[in-house]
Amino acid sequence: MVARGGPAAGYDPPVASHFECLGFPLRPEDADGERIAEILRGVFEGGRPVPAPEGFHAASWESPEGIAAFAAVESGGEEGGLALRCLSPSFAGTTRAAARVFRTLPDPACPFCDFLHGEVRRPGADSGEPFFAEVRDGAFARGSDLRGAGVVVQLGLLAQHARAFRDREEFRAKRPEGAAAGSFVATGLLAPPHRPRARVAGSVAAPRLLRNPLGGGEFWHARLAADAVEVDALIAAADLPGGLAEGAVLLAEGSLLVRFPDGLPG
Repeated sequence: MVARGGPAAGYDPPVASHFECLGFPLRPEDADGERIAEILRGVFEGGRPVPAPEGFHAASWESPEGIAAFAAVESGGEEGGLALRCLSPSFAGTTRAAARVFRTLPDPACPFCDFLHGEVRRPGADSGEPFFAEVRDGAFARGSDLRGAGVVVQLGLLAQHARAFRDREEFRAKRPEGAAAGSFVATGLLAPPHRPRARVAGSVAAPRLLRNPLGGGEFWHARLAADAVEVDALIAAADLPGGLAEGAVLLAEGSLLVRFPDGLPG
């Protein structure tokens, strides 16, 4: 996930990369520069080795706050050097949701990334909301067949577009982008090819400003409650100059990540 995704209709161009949403100072145009090399060094030197196919070296780094990054390089590149194959940020959040898996599938662009297509449903609800997310969980192995399984998931939204409102009344009065308060929309499923993206208009709980000890940047983390599901929202601090308050309503869109905090079905 060095760079993926784009703006949805009605939004301005992205003001943050996936990495900036978690305090890594990495813009899309920096994909071959010194900043990406600094992150790679931090992941491999400060993280732990991860099993990888022959010819690859992989590592995973995580901070006490849950900020994480996975990196993989392949040996035998030009002049015997190393070639970057994957660099993906993620966040071990605190939200939980019951989900049913429709399918899992590999990312054709990366040998280390996979997608999950499923549905989340609140207890007692008659229907659920579909989602399509990138799997960022070390317990998941490519080729795992979870079709039809019920799992507990934690959804993290790397919000490349974010706009805060004082409360639901202000949100309804301004009706931003035609979004309904409490809505969760898997925007990546609206047209093929499917992408791990979602838009959430939810109520903010437990907002906190965090600093990334590896990247040095600041970002906001909050539990974002929609009607169908609660997600962990991650937003670059520069995108919320007014901060983020408890009880505010946040309209956010970006890349959707999924992990399995209670483990995978046996």
